[in-house]
Amino acid sequence: MKVIMVSLGTKIPNLALMKLSAWHKQKGDYVSLNEPNPDIAYISTPFAGFSNQRFLFGPETKVEFGGYGLNDRTLPDEVEHLMPDYSLFDCQYSMGFTTRGCIRRCWFCWVPRFEGAIRKHSPIQEFHDPCHKHVMLLDNNILALAGMFEATAEYLAENGLTVNISQGIDIRLVNERNAGILKDLKHASHQSRHAVLHFAYDDSEYKKDLEQGVRRLLQAGFKPRDMMCYCLAVPGKFQDVYNRVRYVWETLHIDPFVMVYNKQK
Repeated sequence: MKVIMVSLGTKIPNLALMKLSAWHKQKGDYVSLNEPNPDIAYISTPFAGFSNQRFLFGPETKVEFGGYGLNDRTLPDEVEHLMPDYSLFDCQYSMGFTTRGCIRRCWFCWVPRFEGAIRKHSPIQEFHDPCHKHVMLLDNNILALAGMFEATAEYLAENGLTVNISQGIDIRLVNERNAGILKDLKHASHQSRHAVLHFAYDDSEYKKDLEQGVRRLLQAGFKPRDMMCYCLAVPGKFQDVYNRVRYVWETLHIDPFVMVYNKQK
C-alpha cells in the first residue's frame, strides 16, 4: 500500500507519525510525506484549530485523523512501542516519553484529561536510536515518578548523550538528589537560548516552592543564566502576571518567558 503522513502545526517531528511509519514499513508498505492517490493518509496535530475538511483525497483513500488537537485517539500498543522511523522527517535525534501523565491537575492543561495520572510508559532504550547522540524527552513531568528519572539519567550519562527535557521540569519537585543528577547531565540549550533548564511559575501560591527549587539548582552548580521560567499570563490579571515576572527577573535573576493564555480548546 501507499501511505502518506501529514503533520500540522509542529516545529518538531511528529512522534506518532514516525511510529506509524515504522509499523507500515515493517508490513512492506511504501510511506512518504507527499504521494498522489495514497491508499491511507494519516493526519496528526497536537493543536486545535485545524479543520478536517481542508484535506481532499480521492474516494479510494482512507483518511485517519489523530492528535490532541483533533481527538483523543491513541496508538495501539504494537505501534506505540516501536522504534520510531526517524528517517521520515530526517530527524537527527531520538525522541519519546519515558512516562505519561502528571501528578498535577493544572486548570489550563490538557494532560490530566488525555493522559491521567503519572505512570511508566517505556524505557529510553525503546526509542533511542544508537546512531543518535542527542535525545529529546517529551515527558510531561519527568521528576514525578520515583526511579524512572534516575534510570533515564543513568542511561544518558553512560552513553554520553546530550538531552533536551522539552516539557521542562516541575520546580516544586526539585530536591538535592535530582538537582545533582540534572547538573551531571549534558543539556542542550533550549530554543537557541543559553538556558538549558526551564520550568514554570504559573501561580503565585507556590512562590516559596519556586524559591526553594531554584536555590537547590544553584547549589548543585547551575547558574541563573542556565534557567528560563515560563509565566502564564491570563488576560485581566495583569498585576499578578507583572508581580511574578518581576520576581523571576529582579529577585531570582532568571530570564522570564511570558506565555499568553488564549482560551482556545
